[in-house]
Amino acid sequence: MKRVLSSNDRVAPLRAIGLAAGIVAAMACLSRPVAAQESVTLKRVFTAGETDRYTTIIKFEQNAMEAVLVTTEVTREVKDDGTAVVATTVDSIVLRGRGSEVPFPGGSGQVLLSTYDKSGKPVKHETVGGGGDVGMLLNVARPSVFLDKPLKVGETIKDEVPVGPDKSRKAVVAVTLLGIDKKSADTPEDCLRFKVVTERVVPGPNGDIKSTSEVMVRLGKDNGKLVSAEGKMDGIPMPGGGSTKLSYTVTRTPAKK
Repeated sequence: MKRVLSSNDRVAPLRAIGLAAGIVAAMACLSRPVAAQESVTLKRVFTAGETDRYTTIIKFEQNAMEAVLVTTEVTREVKDDGTAVVATTVDSIVLRGRGSEVPFPGGSGQVLLSTYDKSGKPVKHETVGGGGDVGMLLNVARPSVFLDKPLKVGETIKDEVPVGPDKSRKAVVAVTLLGIDKKSADTPEDCLRFKVVTERVVPGPNGDIKSTSEVMVRLGKDNGKLVSAEGKMDGIPMPGGGSTKLSYTVTRTPAKK
């Protein structure tokens, strides 16, 4: 007999994503000079009107559930100073678990407005319509890599990034350029392939917890746009004590005409 998902089943995974979003924010803030002779650079280049579609699957270990989101991203505006505004619309979101699949209440149709500075670093997120939980889910599974200087294949750079509401704690972030993937039947464009590992200590109900994140992400070589990602997070504090894990995949698919 299939067990129907309860309201607690639907809410519990979202209680764990605040920390995960903080880890992603730490990844986005990494910026460290590297040697001048290295030749690979990365910058997110926005074009007004560009449209991309993504399928995101987030799996929660604690209750064997997963959230499946289909979203469309449109660059609404690129200002003279290089600032860009991107609107991410949730086309659909469902929760799967225990043999059941249910729509996420109020999820479809929500819009996440993201503002990026001229370097491509996110500086503001705002959810329009409904609650902010879907926006938090999207931020968890949207890894970003920012490099101020060129990087060579095989090199790893590390930095400490202030995190937390008051920036009093630090996350150690390591970025490795794994390789350059050429355009092929399975790769829509030339991509830079990175591994990003983040470690931090976070407060939990019963004391500090070590939290880690590891993601393999492919970004467009010429535009820095997310092509795909596969990641996992461990040590996410739960409200009642203890910690949980999650994993996720993100795949860019052709946008609807």
